[in-house]
Formats: sequence, C-alpha cells, structure tokens
Amino acid sequence: AKLELARTYTLRWEDKNIFPVPLEVFVSVPAEASKQDVVLYFHGLTEKHRRAPTDNTRRATISIQCPDEVHFPDEASARRYFWFHVGTKSNWARFKYDKLVVCQNLLAAVAAAVDSAMHLLRDVALRSLPAGEPAAAPSDSSVAVQAPPRLTV
Repeated sequence: AKLELARTYTLRWEDKNIFPVPLEVFVSVPAEASKQDVVLYFHGLTEKHRRAPTDNTRRATISIQCPDEVHFPDEASARRYFWFHVGTKSNWARFKYDKLVVCQNLLAAVAAAVDSAMHLLRDVALRSLPAGEPAAAPSDSSVAVQAPPRLTV
C-alpha cells in the first residue's frame, strides 16, 4: 500500500506467525510531509478504532482495532481480549486485573502493525519532499531499517 498526504486509510495487518487473525489498522496521514508527530491511539472497550482523534494539520494517527475474541488453532476455546489482557469480561469490568493475563502474542502483533504503519508514513513523507530537499536523518536507528510492510488496503 502507498499512502498519500491528507487522507485516511483502513488497512489490514496480517502475519499468522505472530497472531492468528488479522488486525484492522486505521491510519490518518498528515496534510504536510513536514508534520512528523504520530499519535498511537488505543480505543476504549465500547469505542471503535476509526473514531480515533485525528488532526491531519498537526500529526499522523494510528489506531488498531482490538479483537474481542480470538480462536488459536491449537486451543479448544476462544480467548477474550481486553487490549493486551486475556480473561473474562466480568474480571475486566470489575477491575480485577490480577485475574487477567498479559498476551505477548497481541503485544507482538500490535508492535509489528505499528512498525509497518510507521514505515508507510515515512515512505509518504519521503515521496512528498520537494525535489532536491534532503531527507532528515532518522532520530532512531530502527527507523532506517527497511522492513517490508505487512499492511494491505
């Protein structure tokens, strides 16, 4: 996928080696390539990820839909998700977080989806620079790694 300035996208991240189901990723691209701030928005339990607070005059926004339930191929029943926690809805609603388990698979999947979205945002910024203008050096060496994006439209 190639992104364009001042547009929003609903993309799909998928890598079954990391997480068994695809994640839907909302990306809002800033109107100017020089705007490099990014908000990573995690929606609430009853919110939708596409309702993330966007402001393309100031920043990019990345928001990922948290899956409600996921059935892993080698497990008999589906896992209930509350962001990076797995457990029952009643324990989540009653703030009994000690009865929930952190899900490393979902943490890894969201990290990979965010990395892919950042790669696409960097690509649109570099393509949008005026001719002859040098690209700013990455402030983080991990940004310079050209990992293939796993996001599709």
